[in-house]
Amino acid sequence: MKPSQLTKREWKICEAVHLGFDHYFLNGPKDKRPLTEADIVEARDLLSKLPQGWSGEEQPWMVCKGNKKKGK
Repeated sequence: MKPSQLTKREWKICEAVHLGFDHYFLNGPKDKRPLTEADIVEARDLLSKLPQGWSGEEQPWMVCKGNKKKGK
């Protein structure tokens, strides 16, 4: 599975589970949502299908995309 195939919500729950958090922020810092058991099960299933380094792929909905390396 390609990281670009994830919805924003799927990405966020995968990120939270991967980092060991008990919550995620879907639409900014004021939109804190607790991870439910169903979210955790879904995220673990998705994480098993994603390639290593999946979280480094930029997505169109990302606000802060970091610094780009020269030549890219």
